[in-house]
Amino acid sequence: MSTEMIQIPAPEGTAEALVARPAAGEGPFPGVILYMDAFGIRPRIAEMAQRIADWG
Repeated sequence: MSTEMIQIPAPEGTAEALVARPAAGEGPFPGVILYMDAFGIRPRIAEMAQRIADWG
């Protein structure tokens, strides 16, 4: 996986987010930023973000 956890400043504090980039291929490619506001980033969410990023 080519993912990175980031933090996004928000009015109520800091929101954790996941940035996913394609695992293979020549870029530059746009990234996918996925954040959850209720339960946080779970492994299934990370897999989903990577799948979307791998589409290019």
